[in-house]
Amino acid sequence: RWCGVITLISNMVNFDMLEEVCDKDGRYVAVKGRINNNVLSLINVYAPPEGNSKFYQKLSEKIISFSEGTLICGGDWNCVLNHTKDTTSLKRRKNNKSKALNLLIKEVDLCDVWRELFPFGELKPILSPYFMRFLKPSQRFYISKSGC
Repeated sequence: RWCGVITLISNMVNFDMLEEVCDKDGRYVAVKGRINNNVLSLINVYAPPEGNSKFYQKLSEKIISFSEGTLICGGDWNCVLNHTKDTTSLKRRKNNKSKALNLLIKEVDLCDVWRELFPFGELKPILSPYFMRFLKPSQRFYISKSGC
């Protein structure tokens, strides 16, 4: 089985790439660039579903050393942060991956924009059933708190 992520940027966007870093296992791609003289760091993540908390610890270190300007991190984190809001599972305990991802969010100073705007909300009222079938609770975007 193969895994991998890709970051696509439209040719219509005036994006000047400064640096790119890829994980050897295809778990993340980090791209740093400039749009209209504003530096932007994009991190695209596919966390291992069977992985442990070490992935998030290493990713946190990489993000801290790589990022500059506005930071946007997104992808499939394969981890549920809030079991009450994000899943119907009866297992309500936090596992080590949840704790590690929460620590990454805190260390990197990230903000979950959706949770900021809709702290108790769900996607259902906004998205059609067609789009809902493509979403998982583990797919999220975070930005640096300075951008919130």
